[in-house]
Amino acid sequence: VKKFEILHWTDDPYKADRRAFRDDEGRFELSDLPRGEVTLFAVSAELPQSARRTVRVESEPGDEIVIELPEPMTLTGRVVSGIDGKPIPTARVQPYSSHGGQVLYTRGEWKAVHPDGSFALTAIGREGAGYAVAADGFATTYGVVMPNPKGNLLLDTVVLHPLVDLVVRLVGEA
Repeated sequence: VKKFEILHWTDDPYKADRRAFRDDEGRFELSDLPRGEVTLFAVSAELPQSARRTVRVESEPGDEIVIELPEPMTLTGRVVSGIDGKPIPTARVQPYSSHGGQVLYTRGEWKAVHPDGSFALTAIGREGAGYAVAADGFATTYGVVMPNPKGNLLLDTVVLHPLVDLVVRLVGEA
């Protein structure tokens, strides 16, 4: 893998440091890491995110670690309106990285769905894959692909609900 990103953190994945690398041999070095346990994973546009690795960072450089990006899978589904169940041809989907069942970071560009609302996201892994589905006038929804050791992944139907206005009146004693 020649172009990729490494995400790493010590205690909170939502505070992960995200670094981009480009190397013909897929090699990289993370400098200025704190001592102790660091969790990391790799992502690329072409392949799914790697499994998470937790390593112990010492004062001296340690052994080289290898992070393997799994074979890509395809996530398919269909986007419909929560009002009438009809396809939303203007919807778009975007892959995300995830950790512990929570969507973390985008992994690529938004992709338009087909006129019938169907979509296929490539470069999805069996674990650590999330997604977002959005359409103008509808609330965006996020989800996580559950681990699956078999074939491609079928998300089935994603229901988007229209946005509505909420009028709020704040009262109180001065």
